[in-house]
Amino acid sequence: MVPKIEKVTEPLKLGEGPYWDQKKKCLYFVGMIEQNIHRYDPRTKEHTKAHVGDGNVSTLVPVKNTDDKFVVSLNRSICIVTWDGKSDKVKDLKKIVEVEEGTPHVFNDGKCDHTGRLWIGTMGKAAKDLNIPDKQGSLYSIEKKTVKCHRSEIGIANGLAFDAKRNKMYYIDSFAYAVDQYDIDFTTGTLSNLQQIFTSKNHGLEKFLLDGMTIDANGNLWIAVFGGSRITSVAFGGDSLDELYVTSARLSNTPGALEGCGSIPKDFHQMNMLSEKIHLFIYFVTIVKNKSPVHSFYLFSRQPVRF
Repeated sequence: MVPKIEKVTEPLKLGEGPYWDQKKKCLYFVGMIEQNIHRYDPRTKEHTKAHVGDGNVSTLVPVKNTDDKFVVSLNRSICIVTWDGKSDKVKDLKKIVEVEEGTPHVFNDGKCDHTGRLWIGTMGKAAKDLNIPDKQGSLYSIEKKTVKCHRSEIGIANGLAFDAKRNKMYYIDSFAYAVDQYDIDFTTGTLSNLQQIFTSKNHGLEKFLLDGMTIDANGNLWIAVFGGSRITSVAFGGDSLDELYVTSARLSNTPGALEGCGSIPKDFHQMNMLSEKIHLFIYFVTIVKNKSPVHSFYLFSRQPVRF
């Protein structure tokens, strides 16, 4: 079956962090370089955005029990902003915590587990040639303004996914070209039993960085491969959570490869995708089979944060 692919936004320099709000039936995501947060309503096709501030914006998560408050990462700070989804600027930007003070490091991918605990990692700041220094990042959890460092000497802190029924967390350091699996105690936020479960070199992807990641109802991982046409992240959405939204970037591409890059397409079939026209490259990794509904597993990977 050939997937149906539709481009739903104009190109961005670096789209990231897609989050589907099941209550509002809208997709939220960030434009890292433009320093904007975005909202797309598939019912009306309306796409709005708001400027956050001067700095790297990589993560956007709604605050639980609110309609207009979001946690965003700004450089190496975690902030709360107010946004109505329409205005071109956010309101009431309030810094909650800051990490790695005195460094040029920035936050990258972040996501909440089903308890509302925020997990987010850092990386070294990219040079003008887009090269990122290795082993300068760390992985953190943040809960009630308490910050805990779980891992250091990371290249690029990237994809996160949670399986609450099996008590597993999956994690990607892009420079390691691998997916790691942890046992996780969701009550305490403790990680243990690190295992490497997937490597790029063993699957013909030696030259491609693994980027964002999500998990489906069968416990399978869907991994964005930042290579070829710069796919950055993925998230399931739609009424039945059977549409896959994909973010991409327009960085380091040759002129002939730029068509469609940086925009957000969506696919209506949960399957492997490789489309030269829209430049999709998503890897599908089978972890475990079960019969849990899509909705429950998706919420485990994208929960509102508690602050």
